[in-house]
Amino acid sequence: MISLSNPEKLFWANLLIYVEQEVKPNSKGFSFKKKSLTKFCKQNGIVLESLKNSKALPALTPGKDKNTIRFKCSGSACADLLRHLRTAFAHFNISKDAKGNYELCDKHNGVLTMAGHIKPKLLIALVEQIKSTRSK
Repeated sequence: MISLSNPEKLFWANLLIYVEQEVKPNSKGFSFKKKSLTKFCKQNGIVLESLKNSKALPALTPGKDKNTIRFKCSGSACADLLRHLRTAFAHFNISKDAKGNYELCDKHNGVLTMAGHIKPKLLIALVEQIKSTRSK
């Protein structure tokens, strides 16, 4: 496991708790297409690739896929992405590159289900944006 700052530890712990208490029991209400989320991603150069019905998840290309998260999706893309991020943390599948950017991965039965490369501050802001898409 990488060395995380105290604010990073708090972010990941809060995400884990949020997914366990809020997302897993009811993953409905999120919107991947909400204008505020798509605008945020576009402004910050974030690429979210949700792949449905895909057997093989293409790996990220080093140096090319910056601020990209590619993941398998079976229902709500937002909820699936939050679950993948939670699992990456819970299973210690987080590292940092030489520039301090997160390299994330999630696997299920040895098969890659999520790969990501993103700046930590962008990831934190992205998660907040995703949470804000949930209808009350």
